[in-house]
Amino acid sequence: MSGSGKTRNFFRVSGSGFGFRVRVPETFGFGFGFRFGYSRTFGFGLGFRFGYSRTFGDLINDVYKLCVLRFCSVLLVFLTIAMGKKRSKVYDGFSETDTHFVCKVCQKALKKCADRSTSALGRHLELHKGRTSEAPALKQPKLSFPKRATAELFEDACLSFFAAFGIPFQAVDSDEFKEVVRLSSNAQIPTRAKLSNDILARNAGRIRSTLLEDLKNRTMSLAIDEFSGRSRRITSSFIRNWNLVTRRLGIIPLGTERATAETLKSLIQEKLKEYGISQSNVVSITRDGGSNITKAARLLNIESIYCFDHLLHLCIRDSLEASSIEKTIKPVKKACVTRWNSTLTMLESYIENHHALVQFSVDPECRKLTPSKAIHEAIDIDSNVLMPLINLLRFFESITRMAEGRKSFASLIPYLIYQIRENVLEKTRHQPSQNNSILVTEFVDKFQEAFEKRVEEYRHPLLMKILFLDPRFVGVECIMDRSKWHDAEQLIRADLRSSEEADHLREERETGLADVQDGGEMYSLKPLNLSSLVSRDPIDAEISYYYGDLRIPSPTSTSNNSDEVLAYWKNNQNKLPRLAQLAEKYLCVLASSAEPERVFSGLSHLLSNTKRGNLSDSTVENLTTVRHHIAFKKLDQFDRSSFEQRKDSSVEILNESMDNSTDDSGYEDALETEADEQL
Repeated sequence: MSGSGKTRNFFRVSGSGFGFRVRVPETFGFGFGFRFGYSRTFGFGLGFRFGYSRTFGDLINDVYKLCVLRFCSVLLVFLTIAMGKKRSKVYDGFSETDTHFVCKVCQKALKKCADRSTSALGRHLELHKGRTSEAPALKQPKLSFPKRATAELFEDACLSFFAAFGIPFQAVDSDEFKEVVRLSSNAQIPTRAKLSNDILARNAGRIRSTLLEDLKNRTMSLAIDEFSGRSRRITSSFIRNWNLVTRRLGIIPLGTERATAETLKSLIQEKLKEYGISQSNVVSITRDGGSNITKAARLLNIESIYCFDHLLHLCIRDSLEASSIEKTIKPVKKACVTRWNSTLTMLESYIENHHALVQFSVDPECRKLTPSKAIHEAIDIDSNVLMPLINLLRFFESITRMAEGRKSFASLIPYLIYQIRENVLEKTRHQPSQNNSILVTEFVDKFQEAFEKRVEEYRHPLLMKILFLDPRFVGVECIMDRSKWHDAEQLIRADLRSSEEADHLREERETGLADVQDGGEMYSLKPLNLSSLVSRDPIDAEISYYYGDLRIPSPTSTSNNSDEVLAYWKNNQNKLPRLAQLAEKYLCVLASSAEPERVFSGLSHLLSNTKRGNLSDSTVENLTTVRHHIAFKKLDQFDRSSFEQRKDSSVEILNESMDNSTDDSGYEDALETEADEQL
């Protein structure tokens, strides 16, 4: 096969060979040939031909044109992408992850198509015609299933659900729970073992780490309460950003040891060490009246406050043992002496069901079911005799609720003592005898004897400091006479002086260290600031301003305005920095040790479940840690929302009370009015 530079007329067949060519008109061409022949020997031939029909310059020009065309095409594509292609409106109904589209209405995840087709998304939106694209208020967290972090969020949500409602972990294996999750998403359900061993431990560890940071270098108070006879429950309270925060420290088990003061002291020290709490940072312990815990606090060299609710109900229990009261209420079912206000609940139930008991007693068929003697003894109780006693017990119930609040400062104790003395011990005696039943008279006699003996517990300096730092009560002489207020002021002054001296010594040490490091003299003479000698003492200025400032209304049985006290110090911490520092230190002391009982109240329910019989100690501890963390978050949210709702109305009440009350007599009248409503 052969040819010249020209490519036209390029085709011929010769012998057993053939040839052909392909030509691009007026540009270039190439030829390919194959030849086959046989003459005694076998052989074949292969040839190739390539030629141009134009000059080399023309070829370069053509190539240039092709390059310009190619560049323009690429530029057009780039500009199209940069300016943005209009997306389909179908995507507006979905949120996007790496591999899925999640519907904003039903939260269902649809896998992305490789060809970027929107048909499946469109068909899915057709199912939600007429429904809003906004997600409902209560929904599961949006899940990005392929991501490990989001898988952990789903596992944490499962754990929170089980922990918050005390549901056994084996429910995760049930078909019903799996069906609920299957219908809501395609997330992978964690196994029971993973929930118990991995996820629970991971969350509890995270919560403990946060707790350790919260308690680090905090000044706090402790509350300790007995639990099941062989252990003690303990919580800590402190003020952070002018919010009272309560944290669970756990249960102190006694094991086989006796609950002596020395044993309790050692166990409390171990618990404080576990959380990195220094004993010097513990201001006080709110405790019950047990001699062992009282002595343990003394051995720890920590001040202690007797729980007011424990003291009050010991007095009530003694008063209910009066002979006339025991005889009257004996036919009614016995109350639980360890449960506060249980006698009141029992008597109210009797009054409510008295008419039904009468109807029961006259029915011959019903009388066969119960011994008639028991029925007649219960019916014969005179409800008119019981009502004055019930009203008195209702007053004590309101006092109990005021003292046991989560944010009831110990400063509330002297105020409640005044309320009881003024409105029970004094008023009951001065009322006409016909308005008092013999039950009330005997009750008050025994109550006064027990109460006046026990309240001696509250005559100590710590409570006077706390009372002085509460702007609801400071200087109110119906709560504490003028000489005692003077003593409280001197205690505050001494505390402030001590704090200033400590700060001064710390500054001197830091300054001296800097002088040594700089090569200067540690004891250098400095010019005397004469103006500081003639200026007013800042402690005097703060106390004078604090006395003259507006007072916050006193609390009531329906409004514990502790949040307003903290808000007062938050707003005045720049004007009263020294007093605010003491308020932050001392107002964390609580009036009652009910908080540990409240915090650990779910533990008995947790352990009573027969499906939890094999829980290990570590699992119980982890589960209660997570459970209480959830509860505290909800309580904190509730407290914040309640405070915001009360804030505006409280300002109006404060202004009105200041306009209408210019002396202590007006304050006393307000207290008496409230007490009359209770009684």
